Amino acid sequence: TQKSENRIQKMKEFAAAQNIAETDKTKGSVLLKKYRELGGKAVNKALFTDISSLLQYEQSRLLENRSQWFSGAAAQYHERKERIDELAKKFPDIEFRLVGHVFKEIAEMPRTKNVVLTGELDRKGVDAEYRQADIMLFPTHTEGFPLVVVEAMAYGLPFITTKVGAIEDILEDKGAVYVPVDDDDAIESALKSLIYNVDRRRQMSCFNRAKVKEHYLIDTVLDNMQQIYEENL
Repeated sequence: TQKSENRIQKMKEFAAAQNIAETDKTKGSVLLKKYRELGGKAVNKALFTDISSLLQYEQSRLLENRSQWFSGAAAQYHERKERIDELAKKFPDIEFRLVGHVFKEIAEMPRTKNVVLTGELDRKGVDAEYRQADIMLFPTHTEGFPLVVVEAMAYGLPFITTKVGAIEDILEDKGAVYVPVDDDDAIESALKSLIYNVDRRRQMSCFNRAKVKEHYLIDTVLDNMQQIYEENL
Protein backbone atom coordinates (compact mmCIF):
# COMPACT_ATOMS: atom_id res chain seq x y z
CA THR A 1 0.00 0.00 0.00
CA GLN A 2 1.04 3.64 -0.41
CA LYS A 3 1.01 4.03 3.35
CA SER A 4 3.44 1.15 3.75
CA GLU A 5 5.67 2.43 0.94
CA ASN A 6 5.89 5.83 2.63
CA ARG A 7 6.84 4.19 5.92
CA ILE A 8 9.49 2.07 4.22
CA GLN A 9 11.01 5.19 2.66
CA LYS A 10 11.08 6.90 6.04
CA MET A 11 12.69 3.83 7.59
CA LYS A 12 15.42 3.96 4.94
CA GLU A 13 16.17 7.50 6.04
CA PHE A 14 16.34 6.42 9.68
CA ALA A 15 18.56 3.48 8.73
CA ALA A 16 21.20 5.90 7.48
CA ALA A 17 21.83 6.75 11.12
CA GLN A 18 22.15 3.12 12.25
CA ASN A 19 25.92 3.38 12.60
CA ILE A 20 25.23 5.24 15.85
CA ALA A 21 24.44 1.89 17.45
CA GLU A 22 27.83 0.64 16.30
CA THR A 23 29.94 3.66 17.25
CA ASP A 24 28.08 4.75 20.36
CA LYS A 25 27.72 1.82 22.77
CA THR A 26 25.42 3.76 25.09
CA LYS A 27 23.00 4.56 22.30
CA GLY A 28 23.33 1.00 21.03
CA SER A 29 22.33 -0.34 24.44
CA VAL A 30 19.24 1.87 24.45
CA LEU A 31 18.19 0.57 21.04
CA LEU A 32 18.71 -3.03 22.13
CA LYS A 33 16.64 -2.44 25.25
CA LYS A 34 13.80 -1.02 23.16
CA TYR A 35 13.89 -4.03 20.85
CA ARG A 36 13.55 -6.34 23.82
CA GLU A 37 10.70 -4.34 25.31
CA LEU A 38 8.80 -4.82 22.07
CA GLY A 39 9.35 -8.56 22.32
CA GLY A 40 11.48 -8.76 19.20
CA LYS A 41 8.56 -7.65 17.05
CA ALA A 42 10.60 -5.42 14.79
CA VAL A 43 14.10 -6.82 14.57
CA ASN A 44 14.09 -8.52 11.19
CA LYS A 45 14.00 -6.76 7.83
CA ALA A 46 12.40 -9.83 6.29
CA LEU A 47 9.22 -8.92 8.14
CA PHE A 48 8.79 -6.03 5.70
CA THR A 49 7.19 -8.73 3.55
CA ASP A 50 3.44 -8.18 3.72
CA ILE A 51 1.92 -11.47 4.90
CA SER A 52 -1.58 -10.12 5.47
CA SER A 53 -2.80 -12.02 2.40
CA LEU A 54 -1.92 -15.30 4.11
CA LEU A 55 -4.63 -14.72 6.70
CA GLN A 56 -7.54 -15.16 4.29
CA TYR A 57 -7.66 -18.96 4.37
CA GLU A 58 -10.35 -20.75 6.30
CA GLN A 59 -9.54 -23.02 9.23
CA SER A 60 -12.16 -25.65 8.43
CA ARG A 61 -9.44 -28.31 8.24
CA LEU A 62 -9.11 -28.07 12.02
CA LEU A 63 -12.59 -29.50 12.47
CA GLU A 64 -11.48 -32.98 11.50
CA ASN A 65 -8.38 -35.14 11.61
CA ARG A 66 -6.50 -35.34 8.35
CA SER A 67 -3.48 -37.30 7.27
CA GLN A 68 -1.14 -34.64 5.96
CA TRP A 69 1.51 -32.94 8.04
CA PHE A 70 4.15 -30.44 7.12
CA SER A 71 7.75 -30.17 8.27
CA GLY A 72 10.16 -27.56 6.98
CA ALA A 73 13.24 -29.73 7.45
CA ALA A 74 13.96 -31.12 3.98
CA ALA A 75 17.39 -29.51 3.89
CA GLN A 76 18.37 -31.54 6.96
CA TYR A 77 16.85 -34.81 5.83
CA HIS A 78 20.20 -36.08 4.56
CA GLU A 79 21.59 -35.70 8.09
CA ARG A 80 18.65 -37.29 9.93
CA LYS A 81 17.19 -39.70 7.39
CA GLU A 82 17.12 -42.76 9.63
CA ARG A 83 15.59 -40.84 12.54
CA ILE A 84 12.89 -39.21 10.42
CA ASP A 85 12.06 -42.53 8.75
CA GLU A 86 11.77 -44.24 12.13
CA LEU A 87 9.44 -41.53 13.40
CA ALA A 88 7.27 -41.80 10.28
CA LYS A 89 7.00 -45.58 10.71
CA LYS A 90 5.35 -45.02 14.08
CA PHE A 91 2.62 -42.95 12.41
CA PRO A 92 1.84 -44.91 9.22
CA ASP A 93 -1.42 -43.03 8.57
CA ILE A 94 0.27 -39.65 8.72
CA GLU A 95 2.04 -38.10 5.75
CA PHE A 96 5.25 -36.27 6.59
CA ARG A 97 5.88 -33.68 3.87
CA LEU A 98 9.34 -32.11 3.89
CA VAL A 99 9.69 -28.98 1.79
CA GLY A 100 12.96 -27.67 0.39
CA HIS A 101 16.07 -28.66 -1.54
CA VAL A 102 16.92 -32.37 -1.51
CA PHE A 103 20.29 -33.73 -2.57
CA LYS A 104 20.06 -36.08 -5.55
CA GLU A 105 21.63 -39.03 -3.74
CA ILE A 106 19.09 -38.68 -0.94
CA ALA A 107 16.15 -38.35 -3.31
CA GLU A 108 17.16 -41.62 -4.95
CA MET A 109 17.48 -43.57 -1.69
CA PRO A 110 14.59 -45.72 -0.44
CA ARG A 111 12.59 -44.16 2.39
CA THR A 112 9.51 -44.77 4.48
CA LYS A 113 6.46 -44.61 2.24
CA ASN A 114 4.72 -41.85 4.19
CA VAL A 115 7.71 -39.47 3.93
CA VAL A 116 7.34 -37.12 0.97
CA LEU A 117 10.18 -34.91 -0.25
CA THR A 118 8.63 -32.13 -2.31
CA GLY A 119 11.88 -30.54 -3.42
CA GLU A 120 12.21 -26.80 -3.87
CA LEU A 121 8.90 -25.01 -4.45
CA ASP A 122 7.97 -21.56 -5.68
CA ARG A 123 5.86 -19.23 -3.56
CA LYS A 124 2.62 -20.68 -4.86
CA GLY A 125 3.77 -24.20 -4.09
CA VAL A 126 4.87 -23.33 -0.56
CA ASP A 127 1.53 -21.65 0.11
CA ALA A 128 -0.26 -24.78 -1.11
CA GLU A 129 1.73 -26.88 1.37
CA TYR A 130 0.80 -24.55 4.20
CA ARG A 131 -2.87 -24.75 3.28
CA GLN A 132 -3.02 -28.54 3.27
CA ALA A 133 -0.94 -29.01 6.41
CA ASP A 134 -2.28 -29.65 9.90
CA ILE A 135 0.84 -29.28 12.05
CA MET A 136 4.18 -27.57 11.54
CA LEU A 137 6.88 -29.94 12.78
CA PHE A 138 9.95 -27.75 13.12
CA PRO A 139 12.56 -29.46 15.38
CA THR A 140 15.30 -27.01 14.49
CA HIS A 141 18.73 -26.81 16.14
CA THR A 142 19.45 -23.11 15.71
CA GLU A 143 17.55 -20.05 14.48
CA GLY A 144 17.54 -16.28 14.59
CA PHE A 145 14.10 -14.88 13.81
CA PRO A 146 12.69 -17.51 11.40
CA LEU A 147 10.18 -15.97 8.98
CA VAL A 148 8.89 -19.46 8.19
CA VAL A 149 7.42 -19.55 11.68
CA VAL A 150 5.46 -16.35 11.15
CA GLU A 151 4.24 -17.56 7.75
CA ALA A 152 3.01 -20.86 9.16
CA MET A 153 1.32 -19.02 12.02
CA ALA A 154 -0.55 -16.87 9.50
CA TYR A 155 -1.96 -20.08 8.03
CA GLY A 156 -3.09 -21.16 11.48
CA LEU A 157 -0.65 -24.02 11.92
CA PRO A 158 0.03 -25.26 15.45
CA PHE A 159 3.70 -26.02 16.07
CA ILE A 160 5.94 -28.72 17.44
CA THR A 161 9.30 -27.05 17.75
CA THR A 162 12.30 -26.23 19.93
CA LYS A 163 13.09 -23.24 22.13
CA VAL A 164 15.96 -21.87 20.06
CA GLY A 165 16.50 -18.34 18.80
CA ALA A 166 13.39 -16.17 18.93
CA ILE A 167 10.94 -19.05 18.47
CA GLU A 168 9.65 -19.06 22.04
CA ASP A 169 9.19 -15.28 21.95
CA ILE A 170 7.17 -15.57 18.74
CA LEU A 171 4.96 -18.56 19.59
CA GLU A 172 4.89 -18.04 23.36
CA ASP A 173 3.34 -20.89 25.38
CA LYS A 174 0.04 -20.99 23.48
CA GLY A 175 1.11 -21.60 19.89
CA ALA A 176 3.41 -24.58 20.18
CA VAL A 177 4.38 -27.79 21.92
CA TYR A 178 8.08 -27.49 22.71
CA VAL A 179 10.56 -30.34 22.61
CA PRO A 180 14.26 -30.46 23.50
CA VAL A 181 16.74 -30.38 20.63
CA ASP A 182 17.50 -33.87 19.27
CA ASP A 183 14.89 -35.60 21.42
CA ASP A 184 13.05 -38.07 19.16
CA ASP A 185 10.98 -39.48 22.01
CA ALA A 186 9.71 -36.00 22.87
CA ILE A 187 8.75 -35.38 19.24
CA GLU A 188 6.82 -38.65 19.17
CA SER A 189 4.99 -37.73 22.37
CA ALA A 190 4.22 -34.25 21.07
CA LEU A 191 2.74 -35.66 17.87
CA LYS A 192 0.56 -38.04 19.85
CA SER A 193 -0.64 -35.17 22.01
CA LEU A 194 -1.85 -33.18 18.99
CA ILE A 195 -2.94 -35.67 16.35
CA TYR A 196 -6.25 -36.55 17.97
CA ASN A 197 -6.73 -33.43 20.07
CA VAL A 198 -8.58 -31.24 17.59
CA ASP A 199 -9.68 -28.73 20.23
CA ARG A 200 -6.12 -28.09 21.30
CA ARG A 201 -4.97 -27.67 17.71
CA ARG A 202 -7.82 -25.25 17.10
CA GLN A 203 -6.86 -23.16 20.14
CA MET A 204 -3.23 -23.03 19.06
CA SER A 205 -4.25 -22.14 15.52
CA CYS A 206 -6.47 -19.27 16.64
CA PHE A 207 -3.72 -17.92 18.90
CA ASN A 208 -1.11 -18.03 16.14
CA ARG A 209 -3.28 -16.25 13.60
CA ALA A 210 -4.25 -13.59 16.14
CA LYS A 211 -0.59 -13.06 17.08
CA VAL A 212 0.31 -12.45 13.45
CA LYS A 213 -2.54 -10.00 12.97
CA GLU A 214 -1.58 -8.07 16.08
CA HIS A 215 2.21 -7.99 15.79
CA TYR A 216 3.64 -9.09 12.45
CA LEU A 217 1.82 -7.31 9.64
CA ILE A 218 3.95 -4.80 7.79
CA ASP A 219 2.28 -1.64 9.07
CA THR A 220 2.62 -2.77 12.68
CA VAL A 221 6.28 -3.72 12.25
CA LEU A 222 7.13 -0.45 10.55
CA ASP A 223 5.28 1.56 13.19
CA ASN A 224 7.28 -0.16 15.95
CA MET A 225 10.61 0.33 14.20
CA GLN A 226 9.84 3.95 13.36
CA GLN A 227 8.96 4.63 17.00
CA ILE A 228 12.26 3.14 18.16
CA TYR A 229 14.31 5.30 15.82
CA GLU A 230 12.36 8.49 16.52
CA GLU A 231 12.74 8.04 20.28
CA ASN A 232 16.43 7.17 20.28
CA LEU A 233 18.19 8.78 17.34
